[in-house]
Amino acid sequence: MRITRRILVLMLILVLALPMIAQAATNAVVTVDKMVVRKGPAATYDVLGSLSKGTEVELISVSDGIARIVYNGKTGYARFSDMELVISEETQTPSSTVTPAPQGGTKGYVIASELNVYAKADTSSEIVKTLSHGDTIMLYSQKDGWAQIAEGYTFIGGLNSQKSSYSAQTLTVAASSLTVYLQPSASSEKLGSLKSGTKVNTLAIRGDWARIEKDGMVGYVKVSGFASGDATTAPAPSPTPSYADLSAVDAYAATARSRIYVYEKPSTSSTKLGYLNAGETITVIAKNDTWARIQKGSAIGYAKLDGLNTVITGETLSSVTAYQATVTKTLYAYVKPNDASTCLGSLKAGETVIVSAVGEKWAKVEKNGETAYVLLSGLQKVTYDTSSAKPAVTNATTKVYASASTSSTVLSTLSASDTVNVLAVNGSWARIEKDGNVGYCKKANLTVVEYVTLKSGSSGSAVTKLQKRLEELGYFDGAVSGNYSALTTAAVKRFQAAANLSTSGIADAATQSALYSSGAKSSSIWNTSLSKGSSGENVVRLQTRLIYLGYLADSADGSYGSMTATAVSAYQKAMGIKATGTADSKTLRSIFSSDAKEYTGASTSPDGSDGGSANSKPSTVGKSNREIIVESALAQLGKPYVYANAGPDAFDCSGLVFYAYKQVGITLTRSAQTQGYSDGTKIESIDDLKRGDIVCFNTVENDGDLSDHTGIYLGNGQFVHASSTGGKVVVSSISGNSYYVRAFSWGRRVLN
Repeated sequence: MRITRRILVLMLILVLALPMIAQAATNAVVTVDKMVVRKGPAATYDVLGSLSKGTEVELISVSDGIARIVYNGKTGYARFSDMELVISEETQTPSSTVTPAPQGGTKGYVIASELNVYAKADTSSEIVKTLSHGDTIMLYSQKDGWAQIAEGYTFIGGLNSQKSSYSAQTLTVAASSLTVYLQPSASSEKLGSLKSGTKVNTLAIRGDWARIEKDGMVGYVKVSGFASGDATTAPAPSPTPSYADLSAVDAYAATARSRIYVYEKPSTSSTKLGYLNAGETITVIAKNDTWARIQKGSAIGYAKLDGLNTVITGETLSSVTAYQATVTKTLYAYVKPNDASTCLGSLKAGETVIVSAVGEKWAKVEKNGETAYVLLSGLQKVTYDTSSAKPAVTNATTKVYASASTSSTVLSTLSASDTVNVLAVNGSWARIEKDGNVGYCKKANLTVVEYVTLKSGSSGSAVTKLQKRLEELGYFDGAVSGNYSALTTAAVKRFQAAANLSTSGIADAATQSALYSSGAKSSSIWNTSLSKGSSGENVVRLQTRLIYLGYLADSADGSYGSMTATAVSAYQKAMGIKATGTADSKTLRSIFSSDAKEYTGASTSPDGSDGGSANSKPSTVGKSNREIIVESALAQLGKPYVYANAGPDAFDCSGLVFYAYKQVGITLTRSAQTQGYSDGTKIESIDDLKRGDIVCFNTVENDGDLSDHTGIYLGNGQFVHASSTGGKVVVSSISGNSYYVRAFSWGRRVLN
């Protein structure tokens, strides 16, 4: 069996802070759902964690309402009022006295003729001692009519901060039954009832209530329950308010209205401790109708309540890009983000406001030029369907307004060349959307964009813009070149799938409109984490991207091994990210973005050497020779096929291969046949090909030559070649059931 005692809010009236006094450790149990534990005895210290209700801790000491505790060998600080002492019955002395309360209380006196002390704040618990009038006590805390003193728990109404003569008046109960309450309120705990004719001693009368004592108990009864005339002769309240006359409150900040005195006790006849200057801030910890118990730093005293102004504070709000919101229910508007501040009026459901800052519960809003604070839960952001919106580009610095009027609130300012969605046009105004925010701007400041369909083989500035946007969103794995290559097609397909569009790989108007919209989804690879042992499509994408950035010289095989980890680590170092070799979400967001840096040193090659093979020239941009060959070939996409030409304006098949290898200082033979039979070493299977290898095909049957067409392998079942059938340089598939799988003879590897 355990006896528990609730540790109440500590109410000290000492002027100077009491030191933290060590005492014999006892245990306490957490009584709130979550008790915050900090490194030090104040809210300014870092939070160590929290303990849930029912957790038992070791209580070391208490000062100013803060307990120093130990839990699982770790020391911290928490609010004393969030716990209960736990005292094992077997540890009590034979006389059943209660373990002393934590040291550091306030000296006081018993004003009742006799006063029971209980084992806990409950009249049904054991009476451990009975005190007499004038006895000295140490008050540690008070709550709900109970006082915690050194000996246990007793009635706060039977105590006073000053020693006084006993002057109780005996009154007779006239009512048939008179209920006795713990506090002067019919909603407080009932201590019992008195029968008609019972005589009791009254300690004080205040308004409709009389504070009485009987049989060691102190409580409150209605004055109307006494015999007529008795109450008029009852003793007047003591000129010095007792402890019972100041009620504990949740601590709050207040400022002095003017210069006011601070007293040792709640009486102007007590010692003056000093004064507060006008505007000086203190904390109120208890009060009645006249006095406030105040604290500043470690000092505690009393001041007249009418000399203080309550400081109204609110939660801290964060500024946001201003947006329109609709009021969903009647909202009261306040001067500050606190419903205790001045109410300015109300907003009705359906009204529109401008939101400029938000917090967890409150929002700062503006309407008709006036600013106020309302509950965020009563607002809904104004959104519009942008599926039929037309993209436009600002042609000058453009102000965005809350309505179609230059006198309305300016929500934001757009720079020239910013892309927006035009939702509607009326006269000289356009309603636009950008980044989910809707507003109005001058129509003359916009140029509507008409999209041209882009697909494999397209080139130019429109493709460059497309690739950059795909790169910004994490879909593009290659280098921005302005040529619509296989990598661009793959990137477009990824975006189309994410946007629930037809995955054609063709950037039509619908695809571009979605891609350039502010609501375009980013690639899911940003939320992925890859490390050694990972495999699959995302690893292929990572390796491909690292190859194009120059950090990896190997092919993209989809297996995250040591070379990939080394390349990732090198990239992380270049970007100032902790070099772990693991491609976590932060790293992938960086790699698949337009901010990714190209490698400025040598690439990581398969054999662990720095750079490419021995017969290659060093890359001037840090890319491997294989990548320079691939990029050189891809840069020719769309150029015409002309027999016997090797660039730079037209190519035949072997001429394109010859030209690309020439860019790294390697001179190949000049025909498809000799390239297929003589250059490099033979690779029998498509599965064994590496990016940059020569691929050889038998496109003319029964001529005895199995290498009459050549190209350059790109990886992922794709190769680039100058096609006589297509009439230009194109990218084709060498996977699945494609023609070139059937026509494939072998590959040739020039770079080891």
